[in-house]
Parts: sequence; C-alpha cells; structure tokens
Amino acid sequence: DYELAEPVLAVLREAIELSDCGYAQPAGVGEAFARFAAVRHGWTVEPGSVRLVPDVMAGFDAILDLATEPGDTVVINPPVYPPFFEHIAKEGRKIAEVPLVRREDGWELDFAGLEAAFAAGARSYLLASPHNPTGRVFSADDLGRIAELAERYGVLVISDEIHAPLTLPGARHIPFVSLGGAAAEHGITLASASKAFNIAGLKGAVAVAGAPSQQRLLGRLPSACQFGAGLLGEIGRASC
Repeated sequence: DYELAEPVLAVLREAIELSDCGYAQPAGVGEAFARFAAVRHGWTVEPGSVRLVPDVMAGFDAILDLATEPGDTVVINPPVYPPFFEHIAKEGRKIAEVPLVRREDGWELDFAGLEAAFAAGARSYLLASPHNPTGRVFSADDLGRIAELAERYGVLVISDEIHAPLTLPGARHIPFVSLGGAAAEHGITLASASKAFNIAGLKGAVAVAGAPSQQRLLGRLPSACQFGAGLLGEIGRASC
C-alpha cells in the first residue's frame, strides 16, 4: 500500500463535499482512457471502443457469458492469479491449464501447449499480460504468435492487463489488441487503474475492443456493467 495520488484525492474530496456518492456513469471514461493509453503505451484507442465494467474479473465474467457456453473450455497459464480458477468454474466453463515454462532467465509461454489446447476445442484464453505473479512482460512476437493461434482455431483472447502501468523500466508493455489484425479481431483488452494507483476498493475497469466484431460483442454487455462500476467511473478521469 502507498498513499493515493493527489489528483485522485482531490476528486474524492470534492465528491464527498458535494455529497455526490451516487451511481457512477461512463461519460468521459473512453476519452480519459484513450489519453492515458496514448501517453503510457503509445496506443491509439478509439474512445467509442471503451466500455466501463465494475472491475477486471467482473468484466471477464460478463464477456465470457456472452462469448461462450457452459461446458466450453478456457485456457490459462499457471502459476497464475488464483481467482482465474474460481471465476471460470463459476461460469460453468472448463479449465485447460497450459503452465508457463521456467527457463534460466525467466518464464516463457508454452506455444506447443497453447496450440494443443486450442486445437482440442478451447473457446477462450484468459491471458494475464503482464503475467501475474511471474511478472513476465510478453513481447510483440509472443503476442503475435498468440493472435495467429487464436485466428487459426477461432479462440477469443481476453487479455487481463491490470498490471500494465506497473511495467518496470527496460520492459515495454504492448496491449494485445493494439497489434491490430488477428489480435484485434480475436481479442479484448481489460484494463484498470486499480493496481497501479492503489484504488481497487473504488471499483472500475474498462474493456477495450480493437475491431468492429468485438465492439459489437461489448455492445451487448448488460447496462449494470456501465452504471454499477463505482466511484472510479468519475475519478478515472483524474487518475488517467
């Protein structure tokens, strides 16, 4: 834990002084995230492709419900954030584990394992990028190979990029859908200020589509995702 950034504190204080702790609304969040993405990641985001969700895992649940059916298989890469297991099982989906491979210089994706899982009928891949807990920041080549496999086997890649703003000097985070092409056609990026800015308790994240097909999918998200996202719907503009 560390102290909140002053711009976040200022907006929170203002909201409390105005007794404005009612329901959040998404106006301006797409524009705020687009500005942040451009500065931090060199990523050009169309504000209309950004959807507010309560948090990253709630966004994952909602997208999985729209894009897959109970009994479908979701791929993950252990060792990984433990709630991944719980959320996939809760949605009635099966889990295919493709563990990362430990090398002398760090952790690597097992692409042969990924292809085998995709070929076996997996419908979705929940990618932690940067990876939690190993800290692995995937290269453009890594992400491109994932996109190629996703296109070949018709797999939806849901990229949890909640730790992206914490990437250390010397490494560059590349948002999955920013690659365009197959990554945009078969991917959705989930992002949030919650980890980097220590505001997880305020709730709020975004789902970002990179192609019209995925924008249509996000357009089917229930209204509760847009209006039940907590105070971050307002303060996101300050933190971004």
